[in-house]
Amino acid sequence: MIRKSIAFIFVIYCLNVNAQQFEKGEGFNGKWGGGQWSGEHSFKDVYCLKFPDPDEALDMQQQYFSNNGVHLTRVTYQDKTMANIVVSIIPPGRSSEDEVSRLLKTEREAEKLYQHDYHINVFEAGSRRIISLKIKDVAPAGKNDPFPLVRPIYDPAKSPIESLSIHRLFVRGLDRYEIAVFKYAPENANKETERIMTSSLTTMADNMLNSLLKCSPGRKL
Repeated sequence: MIRKSIAFIFVIYCLNVNAQQFEKGEGFNGKWGGGQWSGEHSFKDVYCLKFPDPDEALDMQQQYFSNNGVHLTRVTYQDKTMANIVVSIIPPGRSSEDEVSRLLKTEREAEKLYQHDYHINVFEAGSRRIISLKIKDVAPAGKNDPFPLVRPIYDPAKSPIESLSIHRLFVRGLDRYEIAVFKYAPENANKETERIMTSSLTTMADNMLNSLLKCSPGRKL
């Protein structure tokens, strides 16, 4: 069973905090065979990066939400893993530091509402504050909306672990970003599985973060 998503999470991406779901806009899907993609990806003049492990990637999905104010890119991999990037626009008059502080407050309040440990941490990379999350037993979608725009929790979850996600949230210029990598636990999960998953997903998320911070649209990766 999936615990009902808390609408409070919408505050991260939507100006309309009463919205019950994200309104979908234009979308795009692409698929590859093994070794047919370099991993390089760019979104207009907003960002570019190289996704890790491109030989294992199966497909990419892109979708606009909320009157094109939110854009999600998702790459799905062979081993029940997916890597997501969400980018959205900061409201006029709000500084980058104010927005990071707001995001951090929002995540801490959401953690309390969910009564679920987000393992929230803050570190610096590329001269900017990065919010780090680790969420155990999160579902890959809500009833109407995709992860990570919503983050419903499996309740009850398989023991010792059902799934895991690692997140990196930050602000650059007028845009807020969330990198979120997700993976289902294997069927034979044991007490070491969470540690192994945490290590591999953290490496994946940080590689995406470092690539995105180093790359400028129009410049080779």
